[in-house]
Amino acid sequence: MKTNLENLGPRIKKMRQARGYTLKDMVEYTGLSLGYLSNLERNTTSPTLAALSSICDFFNIDLTEILTEPAPQKILIKKEERRRNEYPDQLLTAEIIEYPDQEIVLEILTQQAGDHAAAPFWRHNFSEICTVISGEVVVLLEDEEYHLYAGDSLAIGADIRHAMKNPGEGTAVSQWVHRKAI
Repeated sequence: MKTNLENLGPRIKKMRQARGYTLKDMVEYTGLSLGYLSNLERNTTSPTLAALSSICDFFNIDLTEILTEPAPQKILIKKEERRRNEYPDQLLTAEIIEYPDQEIVLEILTQQAGDHAAAPFWRHNFSEICTVISGEVVVLLEDEEYHLYAGDSLAIGADIRHAMKNPGEGTAVSQWVHRKAI
């Protein structure tokens, strides 16, 4: 992150619009005039420290957040950059693809065939979708059992108890998509 005052006005406008506020909302909260805020957003005037402080209070952010430009968006994650979690007791490897500025997470799960009698149940505060890429996956949802094969998808609601196992003879690969945990 670097400080850049050249684009401060447009950044303030973008923050305001992203949060669904109008200039009138800012006027009412900050006490700054409509003309001043409009000129500020168009970069035709420079803000005072007091004005910036009021704007930061309005957005509930600190001064450094408004004065620094965000780091460039990451748009590429190479395979070797993925975060990997190993679960040896489940014969499972999870490769997590997560972009800092995105709400969606993609997990690629590779599970070896084997004894999954004690497959642990998970429960999350988010919904997720499982799609089998190859092999066979059995997903247990509460008391229901779903057999999925390559190309099959299953939606799992938030707070639903679920487990996964590979009953086949080879490796099963599935992808799981969900929102970031809150």
